[in-house]
Amino acid sequence: MHPSNNRGTETQQSTSDFDANGNLLVLNNIGTLHWHYNNTLNQLSKADKSNTTQYYIYDYQGRRVRTVVESNNQVQSQRDYLLSLDISSNRAKQQSRTTHIGTHILSETSKNNTQNQTRYQLTNHLQSNTLELNDKAQVMSYEHYYSYGGTTIIAGNDKTQVQQKCYRYTGKERDDSSGLYYHGARYLAPWLARWISPDSAGAVDGLNLYVYVGNNPLKYIDLTGHIKVYPANRGKPYKLDILSPIDETYHNDNLLHYPEAYQRLQEIVRSDPKLTLLEANTRFTMISNKPLKIQADFILEKEGGDYSNIMNFSTGVLHFDRNYKEKNNSINATQVTAYQYLGMTKIVGASNQLPKTFFRYNIQNPITNRIIREYEDDKNYSKFRHDFMKTSDHGRSSWRIADALGLKIITSNIEIEYTRYSHYKEDHIRLHLRQQKTLRGSENPLVLPSRINYVNSHTPMNSLIKRQKERRATL
Repeated sequence: MHPSNNRGTETQQSTSDFDANGNLLVLNNIGTLHWHYNNTLNQLSKADKSNTTQYYIYDYQGRRVRTVVESNNQVQSQRDYLLSLDISSNRAKQQSRTTHIGTHILSETSKNNTQNQTRYQLTNHLQSNTLELNDKAQVMSYEHYYSYGGTTIIAGNDKTQVQQKCYRYTGKERDDSSGLYYHGARYLAPWLARWISPDSAGAVDGLNLYVYVGNNPLKYIDLTGHIKVYPANRGKPYKLDILSPIDETYHNDNLLHYPEAYQRLQEIVRSDPKLTLLEANTRFTMISNKPLKIQADFILEKEGGDYSNIMNFSTGVLHFDRNYKEKNNSINATQVTAYQYLGMTKIVGASNQLPKTFFRYNIQNPITNRIIREYEDDKNYSKFRHDFMKTSDHGRSSWRIADALGLKIITSNIEIEYTRYSHYKEDHIRLHLRQQKTLRGSENPLVLPSRINYVNSHTPMNSLIKRQKERRATL
């Protein structure tokens, strides 16, 4: 690394250590790196007596699904990755399965079921796995790290058990052959304190495309290989420029892939007259990595506004937690949600991806609650659908937000869900979405039909007020 600018430079071992795309080609004293056309690491070749080569295989979404180690053209070991399951095998035909609960509880099972063991991994403030305990609370291993992930000390009672540890610094997997940490979008070389390839998302985390977490590894972590965040268990927010372009690096079948609608969403946010207000008062927080959940909060204390939404990219559900504003507040839920959703996609690299589901949590609007109660009584779905979509604040707001995202609510399948307590229950509504066949131009916003007065068309006002008071008394 060059001492004045922290960027990679040529070394004495090679006249060119990087390819045309900026990917590192040589790991000194380790081996040669080979890259796919899409800038994912293909293989690591070691110039040793055994001619060792490690291959990396990815699925169509760019996620690593297999690593294979060969020596002298013979497979020595293989590791396959499923959602919460790793399957490892070696040349001696020994096979083990590792089941994950997050990255903190691992259950390992050998092929002959003679060496079952559970590892409880305890973490520090950076989510690095420092202490491993078995199911009898006995220490299996202890590891301490340098600032960028190198091991300063590792100890344990059994050498084999210590060597089996894979998930380490910030909860990421470290490859035994290379010493590289796999972060999803790219690999970190802890001894260089740098990534071995530039950020495919561009300059979303600074102009230096190789620097790790802004050279501040004691405060930040990087969960995806794109952008630094506060560790999730600290719950501190961070901000970003949501209009910065990024590459599409995160894919999930639970999301709708709709590039045209995503581009339109960016245009809507860019031209929003409230953009400065949204930028100044919105905070994004990483809740968890598995499942991948981002929370966005927009709060206006003086004007009276509180919008909190959570996007679960693993399930494709946009979760509306709190959506409240005073009548004199000029900003609306559609503006806030459009800005928040765009920002959340930039954090995880999910450009061109849109939610498949809206989840309206803990509805506390008297009209909407009343519509739900009437449906419970008469089971008239057509009437419920009409009343919810055309008269309730939740239905009409969901209609506008879906349109801003280029989506349409599947009104034939509106689901009511509940959280039951001893003396009351909370109402939730789940809305399924699909792509619009024809996108409306960003300069042509949706105009909803005139609101039908639900109170006048269904229930006398005095009776409704009386029932609402009775319901509040029950709560």
